[in-house]
Amino acid sequence: MLSNLKPDIKIFLLVASIAVVISVGGILLLKVMEPVRPMEMTTVVRCDFNADGTCDAADLAIFQLAIGAKRGDLNYSPLSDADADGVVTTTDQQILFSVTSPDPQPQAISNQQSAIDVSGWQTYRNDEFGFEVKYPKNFIITESGSRVDIKEKDWEKLKSFQIFAFEWKPVSTFDFESYLRLTKIRFFESRSTGFTEEIKEIAGQQGVKLVSQEFKPCVDPRDKQMSASIFCKSVVSVSKKDDMNYFFAGTVYDRGNFENLLDTYDQILSTFRFVE
Repeated sequence: MLSNLKPDIKIFLLVASIAVVISVGGILLLKVMEPVRPMEMTTVVRCDFNADGTCDAADLAIFQLAIGAKRGDLNYSPLSDADADGVVTTTDQQILFSVTSPDPQPQAISNQQSAIDVSGWQTYRNDEFGFEVKYPKNFIITESGSRVDIKEKDWEKLKSFQIFAFEWKPVSTFDFESYLRLTKIRFFESRSTGFTEEIKEIAGQQGVKLVSQEFKPCVDPRDKQMSASIFCKSVVSVSKKDDMNYFFAGTVYDRGNFENLLDTYDQILSTFRFVE
């Protein structure tokens, strides 16, 4: 077929074919010679124990549950043992949360309370277990075994009311990690409610503060029965001193003012102290 074409057309087609070949070859050569881009590496934050992408007070709370654990213990984790010496210590905490943490949030683990006028408050003191706490004068105290309730006066007659409670259990019964876990189940998971968690110091002792995110049906304290008509919301702090676990809980019932509860809770807890 090409033999029938004029010489000048044959030359044009030949040149065009050569140009196409050169162009395609050049493109392929550039592809081959293109430098290989390094794979993007995802930064792993060693102190992000709950894998939420940040290193914060919640991770510190998880880490501190392992302090003192040795290699071979159930609560030992190589991730917590930053210096790989076989035991989780405060040295590992300094390494993980002072050096590698992009957002250690030191303000989240401090417990500085603003000045509160409690001059008119009453004082409850328990010499057997060595602690005392102040509470507002419009509240009353009831004791039951290893538990003390602080309730509003005439709370049974109120539409919405607040109840605060101290409870203590020996470490020989529940280690701190188990006690914290049972507290979460009791106040939050049994009600299917979400909660926030942060480190919070209690009377000089390391603790964990848990706060409900929503109102949920709960047990009515007036008849001790689960009720679908009464809703509550809680805040709980759990701590440990020597051989005793402690928790302090605050609950507002029947969709009361939760912000007011939190204020009263923080005020009462700020007066709690251990005594000899």
